[in-house]
Amino acid sequence: MNASPEMIPSEADVEPVSRDNLSSLLAEIRSRRNTFAVAQQIPGDIIDGFKRVGVYRAMVAKRFGGEEQTPAAFCQLIERISEADGSAGWVASFGDGACNLAALPDETLAKVYANGPDVVYAAALFPLQSARRSAGGFVVNGVWPFASGSPGAALIGVGIRVEDGPIGDLPRVAVVPAEKVTIRPNWDVIGLQGTGSHDLVIEDVVVPEE
Repeated sequence: MNASPEMIPSEADVEPVSRDNLSSLLAEIRSRRNTFAVAQQIPGDIIDGFKRVGVYRAMVAKRFGGEEQTPAAFCQLIERISEADGSAGWVASFGDGACNLAALPDETLAKVYANGPDVVYAAALFPLQSARRSAGGFVVNGVWPFASGSPGAALIGVGIRVEDGPIGDLPRVAVVPAEKVTIRPNWDVIGLQGTGSHDLVIEDVVVPEE
């Protein structure tokens, strides 16, 4: 979807996110935390709760509808969630795409936030998988482990190295809509069981240079 500047909400259009319901969300997390381990993920309604209390918009630029909070304020919010449940705090923290996607061009970020700032992100970067250039960008294939929070994400990043790229070239992250990624459930561990850190599988997905 292409987003023109007039589609991006202005500061005047954005209502401040209320923190009044944070306490109720934390109580809900505490009461259900044992079910997170059984499900091996944080359930969708809790992810929606993270959106309501502003987890995903906290660090997003105001021109995209976000709050541009300080890193300290964001960390304090994550600390409160983590006190209720470690897995929930882990997933809330890693779901923040604003920092991870900050190097993307403004035009691309406008598309990412075209429908609002509460975009849930997940990533698994290593081992880097080889991607070849094509007319449309990069053709991405591979398997990546430890993708925390991937079951609730809208965008997923995976680490790639470009075939025939310069020696010592920096790794890249291919950002892919979640519907183009297969999540392979295999997160059977002792600690942080609710993080849903499953494997990601991608087959012949073309990721544009943008």
